[in-house]
Amino acid sequence: MAEIKKQQENIERSKSFSSSRDPRKRQGTRQIKWFRIAIIIIMVISCWHLGKQQMLKNDLAEDITQAQQRLDEVKAHNEALKAENEKLMDDSYIEKLARENLGMTKQGEMPYIYSQDK
Repeated sequence: MAEIKKQQENIERSKSFSSSRDPRKRQGTRQIKWFRIAIIIIMVISCWHLGKQQMLKNDLAEDITQAQQRLDEVKAHNEALKAENEKLMDDSYIEKLARENLGMTKQGEMPYIYSQDK
């Protein structure tokens, strides 16, 4: 008799245990798990995309810096050319260049030619 009661209690427990494993409840937890997985995947993709955008932004900033340096160099060269152009408007500067670079002399002057041979 005691054994029969124990068996009946075990049957009751197994029924209550199986009722707690209701397939409808399991389906709800499955949906939550899939939802969590989907959220994690979306977060990973978003982080990857943001990282890619940050790298692109850094590359563009570096390009801008290099372009600005090049612009400064070209502006400095342009200023030097403008200064040279102003000097070329002066006859005395042109005369100086002609004497130094072309070996020209004024009328009545004697050119001095030196030899490097000893």
